Order: sequence, then structure tokens, then C-alpha cells
Amino acid sequence: MQASSIPIVLLADVNVRRRSLLRRLLEGCAATVDCNTVADLVFKTRAGDIDAIVLGSLADDRSSSSLEALRRLRPEKISTVVFIADQSSEDLAIGALQAGVRYYFKNPICLEEVARTVLGLLPQQKVHSGLDCIVGDSGGMRRVRELIQCFGKTEATVLITGETGTGKELIAANVHRISSRAGAPMITVNSSAIPDSLIESELFGFEKGAFTGAVTPQKGRFALAHGGTIFLDEIGDMSRLAQAKILRALESGEIQPLGAKKTTSVDVRLIAATHQNIEALVAEDKLRPDLYFRLNVARIHVPPLRERLEDLPKLVEHIVGQFRQKWGRPVAGVTNGALALLCNHDWPGNVRELRNILESAFWLSTSGQINTSDLPLLHRIRSAPTPMARKTKSPALPSWQKSSERDDLVRILTATNWNKSQTAELMKLSRMTVYRKINQYGLQSDAASSTAYSRLKLPAH
Repeated sequence: MQASSIPIVLLADVNVRRRSLLRRLLEGCAATVDCNTVADLVFKTRAGDIDAIVLGSLADDRSSSSLEALRRLRPEKISTVVFIADQSSEDLAIGALQAGVRYYFKNPICLEEVARTVLGLLPQQKVHSGLDCIVGDSGGMRRVRELIQCFGKTEATVLITGETGTGKELIAANVHRISSRAGAPMITVNSSAIPDSLIESELFGFEKGAFTGAVTPQKGRFALAHGGTIFLDEIGDMSRLAQAKILRALESGEIQPLGAKKTTSVDVRLIAATHQNIEALVAEDKLRPDLYFRLNVARIHVPPLRERLEDLPKLVEHIVGQFRQKWGRPVAGVTNGALALLCNHDWPGNVRELRNILESAFWLSTSGQINTSDLPLLHRIRSAPTPMARKTKSPALPSWQKSSERDDLVRILTATNWNKSQTAELMKLSRMTVYRKINQYGLQSDAASSTAYSRLKLPAH
């Protein structure tokens, strides 16, 4: 199995909340995989390229069976194990050391310290190789990589724009990963998901007794990101009240948790992202101009998938490879026909939509490759009438649509090596209709091979 280009940390713990918090703290520096049983621990460790294990309590953990499982795994490739003991004892500590545990944490447990320890133990060449995860050689994606390299090594605020589903969070993670702050966490804030009534406690934390139910103090997102990066996702959806509080924290470098009498200094780098036209938000008085100027320092635009379809074959290969490594199913890739069908979609949901459709097809595949019959979700999307189509009855085809039909026919004929039956199936036409349209547009196989759609490089079989 090919090694992953970024570190992979296995979070082996039955405590869902602890796994979630650790995942957030490691986000941007490492990928995480969850498990909660000893059997799953053994399987996922042996099946994947795991760089580190954070081991807590497992669902079937009796008599330190998880540590016994670690002893069996020691001859394998695991070199870093961090152990969290909810109920510590001398015998348990000795057993952990004998099992190969590198670091042993006991109550009271500081998860920020656990995350920092894990990051310090990971292979640094992997931590800094995140650009390998940005798939595509189109001009737009080459420019994105150039800007990441340029801005990542600075302390400049970065603004990432692009449609929903284009991978803005991945870009933010790569900016953080090649920065001098890579050893500290990147904390993600979904700006649209925090109501105004909770904005201060979520972002800045609170002291014990600050409000009803505040029985223990809690750090906010800014404090968790101290020394690292805070990523404000969908900043355009944040209320103006929240914008004012964010701006004050960024400009002063200080936060004041709810119930605290003094402010606390924080050192964070800001990365923000939005799917909206940010200049239009300012013009419509939905975004504070002073926050706009604070954000719009170093800008990276991520192109939509429909504008870089030449990247789609590599994206498909990469995503299917990730699924294969994660779940262990022997699905080698996609057939030429399936790839042609994928390339003939306009992808309004971008890479996120592609990933969802491929995940469905991955589980449906029974032949070792994803073929056209494994893409029912895409067939349904393509066959569903658009709102405009439902309102109109049999409109005359405009000239641009006729041209698009010819282009689609050429593209699919080229992708299927001029297999008329397969082309008819993909275009939902009869075989005779395909022949008639070939004659109608004056197409020939040698002419088709010289068209611009021959840029679509399909894997050889």
C-alpha cells in the first residue's frame, strides 16, 4: 500500500467527545481515523499507514486488552503511541511502557497538551508535504499551489474564495502546514453555525460561574489556536455583532473569556474563507469594511471543478485510492465509460459532490472497478429536470445548446474509443440516433481524435 502524503493518527477511544476534540486540535496537521474496539484497533493498524495512535478506553477493553493488542502490534510499523488513562495505576503505567507507549497521560487530562505531543512526534517530512494532497495540474490549480507556497511562509492574513465544495478548508490546511506554525493546531470555526448568544463563549471561552451551567472553565477557539492558526470558514455568513468581536480580538491580540476580570494575550494567525462575493457583501453592508481590509491581504481563489475538468481523472484516481486505503475494498478505479460520464457532468457541488458520488459508487461496485451502472446517483442528478425546465414546455433548442450536444457527442465518442453502443448508453439515446447524429454533425473518428476534447486523458486498460 502506498504511503499517505500526510500523517495519519488513529484515535482509538470509546469517548466520542474526546475523539472529536482531538480531531479538531489535529486538524490541518494530520488526518485522523476513528476506532472504538480492540478488534478495530488491530485491523486499522495493520490495514493502513498509521503514523501514531492516541489510545484511550475501548468498548471491549478488559484487563488492559488494548495494551495487550499493542504488544502484538509492536513488530508492525507503529512507532508512536500516546496513552490516555482515565483511571491510572502503577501497574497500568508499567504495562503501558512495556507495550511501547511513548507518552502516558492521566487525569486531569489536558487535550491541548496531548495534541501538541502527538504533533511533535509525527514525521515532520509528512507534516510539511501537504501540497501533495492538492490534486490537479490545470493552470488554476498550479496558481493555487504557487500562492500557497508564497503566502504560507509569511504571517499574512489569507482570504480564500471559491464556490461551496471546492476545497477551501484543504487550502487553508496547506497554508498552515507549510508555515512556521505547523507544529501548533489549526482551529476551524464555522462562522455561520455559532449564534450571537454563544459567540463570546465559543470563541473566547468562559470562567467557572460565568453563567448558569458553567461548572468548569473552558477555553475558547482563540485560546486553543494560540501559537497556531485560526480558520474562520464562511466568514461572509457571520453576523455583524460577531464580526465586531472577531475584529477587536484580531487587532488587539487579546481576548477576555466570559466572567474573567482580565484579558489574555493570544498569538494566532488568521485564515478566512467565503463562498460569497466578498466585495458585494461590503457594498450591501453585510460585512464591515474594516474587517474586509483586515482579511483581504493575501488572496487565493479556488476555481470550480467545471473550469478544470482536465483534473477530473486524477481527482477520481486520488479519491478512489483514499476510499480503498480507508475501507480495504479491492476497487481499482473507474472504467473509461464511467469516467466519460463523470466528465460530462457540470458539477455544481464541485469536488464535494464528486466525492459523495464516488463513495456511493465505491460501495456499489462488485467488479473491481466502478462502471456506469455503479453511478445511479449521478444518473438521477442528470435526469432530474431543472426548475427552469419544469416551468417550460418543449422549448426550441437554441444554437448554443445544439453546439453543446455536438461537443458532448465528440467527447463521449472519444472517451469510448468510438464505441457506438456505449456512447448511446451514456447519452441515453438509441444506437441509431447516435449514428444519425454522427452523420448530422459530419464527425469522423480521425477528426474526433484531433478535437480539443482529446485532451481528456483516460487510463489505459
